[in-house]
Amino acid sequence: MTTLNPLLARVTHPQRKPFVRSHTFVDGVGPPPYSFFDETQDHAGALYHTALGWKWSLDSDEFTETGARPGFLGRMRIIISSGVTVAPKTTGLTFSEHGMWEAKSGTTASQIIAQSGDGRMAGDFLLTAKVMLRGRERFDASIAGFAVYSGAVRIYAASTWPNWRVNYTSATGSTVDVDSGVPALNDTWYRLQISRVATALRFHINGCLIPINGRGGAYLPGPLSAAKSIGFTRPAPGPAGDGFAIDSFHLLAERT
Repeated sequence: MTTLNPLLARVTHPQRKPFVRSHTFVDGVGPPPYSFFDETQDHAGALYHTALGWKWSLDSDEFTETGARPGFLGRMRIIISSGVTVAPKTTGLTFSEHGMWEAKSGTTASQIIAQSGDGRMAGDFLLTAKVMLRGRERFDASIAGFAVYSGAVRIYAASTWPNWRVNYTSATGSTVDVDSGVPALNDTWYRLQISRVATALRFHINGCLIPINGRGGAYLPGPLSAAKSIGFTRPAPGPAGDGFAIDSFHLLAERT
């Protein structure tokens, strides 16, 4: 723990333990005035609560299934599908790929959306997806091009923009759309993360915090959809094989 702000030690902050080791932290002893603080214990407690369905909930998908169930992308139900085939990749996996599914277009216009069970998140959460794009330059020009999202908060890529973008509905009801500055390249793995800690909404791409109007986060209280969702749209015919690959997709949410 490198700061006196205890909110940064919450289990949904992706730049703190256990996601990033703090070189100044000695397990069981935090810096003054938090000498009593053991953040490892807090994270272990949150994991235990997810097992009991108390205080925390965890929706975890590692895409280790070797057989494709009709109507599913991993453990997520496909709610829209046209011109797309979905299947696990069982050969040619490279280093660090542990379970991987692919959604591939045919030669016609293509679309797919898959999501987990819905609910409402009123507290802290952390949404994390490891994904790879294919044929981004032919995706739809809007937020429907490719997106990882939960309700009205998302990270997306579109044919009209060279970079990843973040998009959410603010506390006042307006739409906020920001260029992340991170290129959205084909055939490259990205770890996309959306988190909320004490009403502060943050976006990270490959561990880098994406500024929102010059700030590190945005104020966003209130309930959000707890359905982790992913999808892409190619509005016109094109070569077969456009779409995405996914290695993991997780949602940790506080029960309030």
